[in-house]
Amino acid sequence: MRFVWASLLAFLLIGAGSAQELLPLQDFEAGPGWAGWRQADAAGQPASGWQTGPSGNGGQGNSLQSASRSEGDTFVFHPYPAQPGAHRLEFRVLSPPASDRSGVVFGLSLGSPHDLTRRGAQVLFGRGVVMFSDTIQLRPIAAYRPGVWYKVTLTADPSLGAFTLALDDGPPLAGLLPFANALPQVDTVYFNNRAIGTAGTPILLDDIRITASPGPSAPTGLTVTPLSPSSIRIRWGPPSGGPPAAYRIYRADQAIAEVPGTATGYTDTGLGAGTGYGYSVTAIDSVLLPRESLPTWPVAALTPLARDETAPRTGRYDLIVYGGTSGGIGAALAAARLGSSVAIVERSKQIGGMMSGGLGRTDYGTKSSAGGIFLEFAERVLRYYATAFGPDSRYAKETNGGYYFEPKVALGLLTRMIQENPKIEVYYEAALGKVSVSRGRVRQIEIETPQGRRRLRAPLFVDATYEGDLAALAGASYRVGRESREEFGEEHAGQIFTDMRGRKLVKGSGAGDRRVQAYNYRITLTNRPGNHAPIPRPEGYDRTRYASVLTALAQGHIRRMTDLLSMLYDLLPNDKFDVNNMPGPFPSTDLLGGSDAYPEADWQARERIIREHRDYILGLLYFCQNDPELPEAFRRDALQWGFPKDEYPDDAHFPPQLYVREARRIEGDYLFTEHDARQAKDSERAPIHSTGVAVADYPLDSHATSPMDPANPFLQEGYFFLGGGLTKPSHLPYGILLPKGIGNVLVCVAVSATHVGYSTLRLEPTYIAMGQAVGTAAHLARRYHGDPRRVPIDRLQSALLAQGQVLSVFYDVSPRTKGFAALQYLGTRGFFTTYQALPEEAATRSAAARWLWRLLTLARRDVRPQAGDRPRFKDVPLAQPDRAAIESLYRMEIIDARSYFEFMPGEPVTRAEFARWLARTREAIGPWTAPLPDSPTYLDVAPGHPDFRAIETLARKGIRSGLWEDTPAWGGGRYFLPSAALQRAEACDALYRVILEGHLFGEMREETAVLTGPP
Repeated sequence: MRFVWASLLAFLLIGAGSAQELLPLQDFEAGPGWAGWRQADAAGQPASGWQTGPSGNGGQGNSLQSASRSEGDTFVFHPYPAQPGAHRLEFRVLSPPASDRSGVVFGLSLGSPHDLTRRGAQVLFGRGVVMFSDTIQLRPIAAYRPGVWYKVTLTADPSLGAFTLALDDGPPLAGLLPFANALPQVDTVYFNNRAIGTAGTPILLDDIRITASPGPSAPTGLTVTPLSPSSIRIRWGPPSGGPPAAYRIYRADQAIAEVPGTATGYTDTGLGAGTGYGYSVTAIDSVLLPRESLPTWPVAALTPLARDETAPRTGRYDLIVYGGTSGGIGAALAAARLGSSVAIVERSKQIGGMMSGGLGRTDYGTKSSAGGIFLEFAERVLRYYATAFGPDSRYAKETNGGYYFEPKVALGLLTRMIQENPKIEVYYEAALGKVSVSRGRVRQIEIETPQGRRRLRAPLFVDATYEGDLAALAGASYRVGRESREEFGEEHAGQIFTDMRGRKLVKGSGAGDRRVQAYNYRITLTNRPGNHAPIPRPEGYDRTRYASVLTALAQGHIRRMTDLLSMLYDLLPNDKFDVNNMPGPFPSTDLLGGSDAYPEADWQARERIIREHRDYILGLLYFCQNDPELPEAFRRDALQWGFPKDEYPDDAHFPPQLYVREARRIEGDYLFTEHDARQAKDSERAPIHSTGVAVADYPLDSHATSPMDPANPFLQEGYFFLGGGLTKPSHLPYGILLPKGIGNVLVCVAVSATHVGYSTLRLEPTYIAMGQAVGTAAHLARRYHGDPRRVPIDRLQSALLAQGQVLSVFYDVSPRTKGFAALQYLGTRGFFTTYQALPEEAATRSAAARWLWRLLTLARRDVRPQAGDRPRFKDVPLAQPDRAAIESLYRMEIIDARSYFEFMPGEPVTRAEFARWLARTREAIGPWTAPLPDSPTYLDVAPGHPDFRAIETLARKGIRSGLWEDTPAWGGGRYFLPSAALQRAEACDALYRVILEGHLFGEMREETAVLTGPP
């Protein structure tokens, strides 16, 4: 952030009690005494490796020199008198080569830096990037130029547990940065020559200065509270040294007000509704010579929308969505935006399911699979952080394009998306009671709310719960547990093991059972001071459940609490971590074997299971922080972690949503198995589903299903993760969303799949996409007597594509790609065999023939290949993948050769050629005529042109998208450019429009055939 750096400099240089010096090196060789510099290794023992030398940059003679080491640490450090307020370290350093993984490491610590838990600010140069350590990972700050002398300025405030870093007297890089450990004070400057995989790089340091001053610390306890759609209240407490002369308030890095030191709050007005705003506050300790503290950690809030919540509820809707999960939100938004009235019935006090309940680090395979409502949500996340903290802030960058977010931000944004649509009403804390069913259709449901019992009616319902409760109560059949390996021939079904030493799969018996993969809570942890709530001791705490942590520690499998938890890459904005299970020979957050009874239990029994999971995780954290048999350094390191105070304030900062990875799986018209997510024969893709309405794009992934065997702690039974290309992005057929035997209920979370197949579907973006599909289908079904099965599949798919839904994964296609809808639709019909659509490349004659043949054979089941035993064209040999299509269409007089002996398959097809071939193909399918115009549509295609009829027929049928047809001419009119090459996206767009115009594939017909050949 931008601060008054001149004021801060004056504060540090002139303020009473300040102490600034070039650290003396004359006692450098004095040994272990604390009078001056000291060297130590990682164990704190005396070491050597640093020496003094002449300045390498024309400095004042105090130069430290060393060479980077690939093994072992050698710290050189110097204590200084610790004082409250800001501390500033300055020095000059020769930056290492960009090829080095790390050059010099430096920072501030409390005592000797050999103790990892005593390091506060910690920074390194490496691979052309300045990075800092949060003890979990190295995080980039900014790029540097190699082989250049830089002035480095590190300013730290221990009361914040934060520091800033600047190069060459520039502004701070990336704003406030967190200490590696929460420390009450720092009193030592240190440097380390330990490199990561690099050795021998010269380390040169000049002009090392330290300043410790009793100036103002930052204010404490900053909170922001929305008061109305246009105002936010900001509150804070005084710095640790007492009230200053004044406070300065910043919004998104810009000063907006200054108030007296007696103030404890400020109201910001004139704001926009439904917008994120971020704030920080600094302390100023003097009026005549103002000296400004570092700012508080920034805090943001989302202003509410103005909406009338007092309107009476009729209890009658076009659609009722049971479950406010991400899938339920997708369903409600899709249906309401199309015009349906929707009720969301949610058992808890908030919507969002796992997205607002702790799973803030979105799992995904590739971002090519993101579209529709999830992509809209991700874009809103990025916009929120960019608006609140600045588009170049590290908080905006840490969202990974909107895929990573704080739970409270997800809750706020998802709530806003619902509130924006007046056609959606939400019933909170509403337990499902009686479900009335007649003739295979749900007629109404009863719910218990804090306001009493309600009856809700609708012609259509969506079950969006993790448990599949509504569908099950309506009489749907379902699966629980694991299928055997033999039942569907799934390679990874039934009993299976993974040896965590190398993550090697060990095939077990393959027998099926009723086990489901383990549940946990995706707890959020932080080590940021001021936003840190302690871990409570749970009821019924039993330390013996976690005693194997001591064994794992003694055997070297772990060193610290964070080794027990999956946190390494689970960073969220604002220095929070999305904590997941870490499989290994030690306990982690999964309660192995604790979930088996949950799927079919009533809610009273489920609440007991939920408490067991909560107490188990709390007990693990409490053990790590307090058990007397653990080393003191281990406990001290663990104690710096706590729950963020600004998350889940009504639930003691603990997530309200149990992570139900798998419960009931409602049997539908189609059962998704492992085979649907594996590579199909003669194709790079997974099997094609012509009724695809969404995609899955994540490895088949199951957590362990059985408790750990103490005799074989490395073997995780039930665990598998099929990455490395074993899992392929897959089509999700509409039938998995349609429960058997129920005419008006759709399912978008507990969908029809085997245990293995479901393991690639159980992601929140996939739930949203399936929710968007069922919400759209439910709206369209209103025209078909409320029967979702009667909705023409091309109408459903086209409606989803208009919303940006991804139906086919292509690594080079996004919802903003030219021809997106056409490429997606044709992907569901097997027009591509790879995950590359190459939309902007020229369509070859061979590809055009292949696509037209595919169109013809799908529309007319009586068409058979007509290729002979001998090649007709010398450039289309027997082995040419498209030979059958080329020769068959040629014999049917649909396509033409370039000469009698040559087809020229690799040459681009022209616009006129493709128009001619497409018109003939459509005529071969069935009658397809249009009256010719009185005057030509195009200036360059006159009635005498050989392809005039075909081109004009296409135009009259509406095949005139800006992609395919024409170019404006000077003075009015349009050009068709008949001799120009046609792009693949343009060709596919024309095919798509011809298919829709004739309603060629409207019936609900499942195709899994795959076209062979090039993409």
